[in-house]
Amino acid sequence: MPNAFQNIAWPGWETVGLIGRGSYGAVYEIRRSMLGETETAALKVITIPQNDSDIEEMYCEGYDEESITGSFRNHL
Repeated sequence: MPNAFQNIAWPGWETVGLIGRGSYGAVYEIRRSMLGETETAALKVITIPQNDSDIEEMYCEGYDEESITGSFRNHL
């Protein structure tokens, strides 16, 4: 598994590769073998906030920790 996928895990599945990225995350191809059959699926990993600068910007706009958390929960 390439280094970029080391932190992407779904129990019992192997990450094959990146399918695509969007504004809030990425979609990965995953696979597993069961009873001699190989199954493939897609795993969407949502990243909110996307990075620390999103949080810093909200603090600069007057948000506090509770309102930042609430805002990101609403996005989910």
